[in-house]
Amino acid sequence: MQFKKVFIIVIALVFTLSVFAVKPAACDKGVIPFGEYITIFEPGQKAIIGWNGSVEVLILSNDLMGEIVSPSEFKGEVQVLEILPLPSLPKIEKGSEESFRTLVNYINSRISRKAIIRPAFEYAGLGEKVIIEFQITIGPHFITVVRADSGEDLEKWIISYAHEHGLEKPEVTKDVFEDYIRRGYKYFVIDIVTIKELTRIKTIAPLVYIFKSDRIYYPLKISSLSQGHTKIKLFIVSKERIRSEPVLKAKFEFIVEDVISLSKLKEVDSRLANLFKENELWITVLEYGGSTLDLTSDLELTTTIMVLRGLDSTIAFATPIIITVILLTMLLHYYFRKSPFIEYSKPGYVITSASLLTLLGVLLTIPYIVLASRVIEPPILPYIKPGIGKMLASLIIGIYIGLGILALTSVVLMVKKKMLGLKLGLASALTVLIISVIYASITMISGFFKIYYAAMGIIMGLGALSSIIALLSLIFIGLSWNYIVRK
Repeated sequence: MQFKKVFIIVIALVFTLSVFAVKPAACDKGVIPFGEYITIFEPGQKAIIGWNGSVEVLILSNDLMGEIVSPSEFKGEVQVLEILPLPSLPKIEKGSEESFRTLVNYINSRISRKAIIRPAFEYAGLGEKVIIEFQITIGPHFITVVRADSGEDLEKWIISYAHEHGLEKPEVTKDVFEDYIRRGYKYFVIDIVTIKELTRIKTIAPLVYIFKSDRIYYPLKISSLSQGHTKIKLFIVSKERIRSEPVLKAKFEFIVEDVISLSKLKEVDSRLANLFKENELWITVLEYGGSTLDLTSDLELTTTIMVLRGLDSTIAFATPIIITVILLTMLLHYYFRKSPFIEYSKPGYVITSASLLTLLGVLLTIPYIVLASRVIEPPILPYIKPGIGKMLASLIIGIYIGLGILALTSVVLMVKKKMLGLKLGLASALTVLIISVIYASITMISGFFKIYYAAMGIIMGLGALSSIIALLSLIFIGLSWNYIVRK
């Protein structure tokens, strides 16, 4: 007698079609084991989500792996039951792993530069409470789409469904179903998948789900029913950028934010491209790695044209530069004429001071401008991770560039033999020293709290070099001060 094992993988929806925008995105799976002889878990999931504001295309693939507890009872293959809650009746088609390869290759290149429908049937006594919308066979998948208004009825139906297919009684949880139904997710995709080579990670052939949705939704809560470690990667394409708050709350990370053309999206999958009319779209890659027990809420995303992610670092970068330019303009306008002309009795000190300040100004502007072009948004660059570390780095870059402008201005005034030049030179050099010490201290404290951004180390290195030059500038400006004569 052949023993078959059944497991329920509750996949919640993926409401997505957004990348750098803000509207909902989603889809996650949980594995619930049946029986005592085989344990099945889900080490990984990946999905491509397209969402245009009303319709979502979800290309979903997951990995399954099993541990045989009783080898004598295992006959070479096992059946797995997967459940995907959806907000509306879906159209289901065959997907391809090539879609994921094409999209990953595109993202990597960007980084390196910068079915047959069968008649429905019903089970006795349950037909009116759990309605079978349609059935379809696609490759190894035998899919039944049902509509349910009660978690208890759906639980009974699944147990009966498993029995009809010769599967063991599943360990289902009606409370989970009830929660989804209460929130409007009344359609459930029941997928029986037959897999072999159980003891190795097996990537299941992806399916494409097309359904109406008012948000990007990826169920995570249902995955907490099974214990283990999982890794989830979502590729979201959308017209606008995704809001970051629900992403970070769900413990996902932003891995990539970039743009993708409609023509390139057609190479990934034409069904994704057919959602949009725009020639350029946002693509966002989100990733989660950790225990399924931490998946306590679903990922429900929205998009928006206005988004602070990236803008916060841009504001932090631009503010000190703008303030420096405004104050410097006012200073020159009101005090340039009042500042006395001077003569240098020992010009060697002044020449050395001016040379050091010139070097300091160049070091504080050119390298940091180059660094800003790689760190600050816009432009849109891969591996942009929002957070306080990036915002702090952006702020310091802006401050250093502002001080560089101040140092170069002081050199011009020193050449013109204005007392204001020495004062600005003294102020810029002294401020560089103070800012470098403060930033180094903050960076070390931030590291203790695991707040770190890649550019922070580069900024510290450049700041240390600038501090040496600033210290030498202070010394020679001090010496020059003793040999000036006011006219």
